[in-house]
Amino acid sequence: MKKLFAAILCIIVFNIIVPLGGKAQSRRIDSLITKYHRNSLYSVIMEHPGYVFGDEIKQEFFKIPVSDKYNDHNLSVRALLSDDDNAPEECINSFFDRNYVSKRIVSKWFDRNMESGNFDMELIQQRGYYDATNFDYQIARQTARGIAMIADAGEELLGNTFVIVNDIQYIDKEKQAMKTSFWLDLVGGVAEGVAGVSSGKTKDLSSSISSLSKSGAEISNLIAGFSVTITSYLYRLEWNEQTSSIFYDKYYFDKNNEKNEKKLAFENDTNIFKLKYIGQYTVKSSKTVLRGLTSNEEVIRKVCARALDENIVQLQRKYEPFKVKTPIYKIQGDTIYSPIGMD
Repeated sequence: MKKLFAAILCIIVFNIIVPLGGKAQSRRIDSLITKYHRNSLYSVIMEHPGYVFGDEIKQEFFKIPVSDKYNDHNLSVRALLSDDDNAPEECINSFFDRNYVSKRIVSKWFDRNMESGNFDMELIQQRGYYDATNFDYQIARQTARGIAMIADAGEELLGNTFVIVNDIQYIDKEKQAMKTSFWLDLVGGVAEGVAGVSSGKTKDLSSSISSLSKSGAEISNLIAGFSVTITSYLYRLEWNEQTSSIFYDKYYFDKNNEKNEKKLAFENDTNIFKLKYIGQYTVKSSKTVLRGLTSNEEVIRKVCARALDENIVQLQRKYEPFKVKTPIYKIQGDTIYSPIGMD
């Protein structure tokens, strides 16, 4: 009955904001429904050494916070090296395997002690409370276990843990303009233009752009028109009844019941935890807005943050599992009430 009740009340955020009115109503709804029932997100950047603004984009990416619609589930490793000889998906899968990403995601959920190997339920319980509806609360009050029952529901959150790998590249307008000019010369039969390319001048100019060996004024001009393309690859942690059963039976133990054999079994397992590819989306950043920004770093961070937000919105719209959802308790006028949490 509990699942049926939740299914009936569960409404997709993007389907409820628009019909109820304009921007003011959207803001009111957003303030109610995004505070709770958050999926968890681990965000990674695919870096391109030697690319224009590659290092700067990477540095500013690390300063961009996870959207407040999601629990921050970032790991310590947040950058993977691109390999131009292989497809992005192959680079990503190799990164996941080398760094045991799926296992580390699970370890973070259960706050695994690296030395002893034991786990605890504190984070599960903490985030589980955010998922507690008023209906759950009323049921929990009538059981012997009481509120602790709601904390157990937090385990369902593991299956809503997502990884986004972001391939962010600066759009080099000078380089594109140079290529266009070259082809116009070639088509027009301008011998001097062709000779210049064959003698290596084009390569030298491209190298100069890539290394950013420019004056401050030239860099400022590049920043003034700064734009990027971002392709975001979305993955989801596979956590089901079978995985959960194996985890608790073979690997889980708390600090009061240390078991070295379970510690070793968890560390040696390379098959049970997996990340499933969901899909991808590519967006080009909108026009650079310099108002109120005082440094080149702020411009880069602002442009990248806006494009990342747009990609997340589009991924939510395109892929059902990634959509933000919440139970609705009551609609009164233009206001939606969602009694989530313990307050």
